[in-house]
Amino acid sequence: MQARAALVGNTVVATTMSNMGLEVALKRAGIHMLRSNVGDKYVLEEMLKTGATLGGEQSGHILFRDGDATTGDGLMTALRLMEIMARSGKSLASLVSE
Repeated sequence: MQARAALVGNTVVATTMSNMGLEVALKRAGIHMLRSNVGDKYVLEEMLKTGATLGGEQSGHILFRDGDATTGDGLMTALRLMEIMARSGKSLASLVSE
């Protein structure tokens, strides 16, 4: 999303329980991480408050606000991952090795 300028404010919302390693990795990529209370409803609340278009929590809920969905749907996440693979022409193994 950052590469496509779809990451509003270069900001991602995660929870208070999110690993500090995630925050460090995002910072290296020039992405600011906000923390919300635990629960996808709180992640969404923070996203709506700040205008963020990507958020998630360690349970696996990933929320995308650049479309119509506001739920942490696993199928939506899988489709987004496949879209990245198609756009980049890279395999999943190649993408995660970076």
